[in-house]
Amino acid sequence: MKNFKEAKAILFDIDDTLFPSSRFSSLARKKAINAMIKAGMSATYANASAALLKIIKKHGSNSPHHFDFLAKKFKCKNKARCIAAGVHAYHCAKSSFHPFPGTKKTLSLLRKKYIICAASEGKALKQWDKLIRLRLEALFLQVFVSELRHGGKTPAFYKKISKKLKIPPKKIIMLGNSPQKDIRAAKAAGMITIHILHGKNKQKCGSNARISKISQLSRLL
Repeated sequence: MKNFKEAKAILFDIDDTLFPSSRFSSLARKKAINAMIKAGMSATYANASAALLKIIKKHGSNSPHHFDFLAKKFKCKNKARCIAAGVHAYHCAKSSFHPFPGTKKTLSLLRKKYIICAASEGKALKQWDKLIRLRLEALFLQVFVSELRHGGKTPAFYKKISKKLKIPPKKIIMLGNSPQKDIRAAKAAGMITIHILHGKNKQKCGSNARISKISQLSRLL
């Protein structure tokens, strides 16, 4: 497509685009719950897991107090010990973070021709932590993060990125797995969009192109 050839910059979503965050989050939560139970929290894994999901839904995925709230839901022999066990297990599980196959190689090739940036939402500290753990941080010129209290990834967020990069939206590609946050919002801002089919959101959503893995970008561009 002609508009791909005119692109000057590429924005990448992080979660479930650069690495399988949903799978790793599920694994980390499982390890944390088992550690808390082992440390003295009186709960079955099923009950604790259901309670934790409700806590995350209520307080948001970026809250630093998930395990504090969970420890209040069940009887603990020593609350502080249970919370600490959960936090420790969760962070140890993060050491297993790995990018999708071909991600680092593809980014390294693309940055020779394009301005490469990340565009995510949530807490800036947490997004940088992910990139550093993935050992990808050096490949990005800038990392743009829209906090949820500011509306998350909206057309206005993408327009702001365009202004900061001093590149018109029509010459910026946004790649991500979320139909609404990565594709429709960026498209509404005037950007080129590529839907990467990771996770549950694989339905057509009006993107300029669809790919199943990040290594396919090289051929597309």
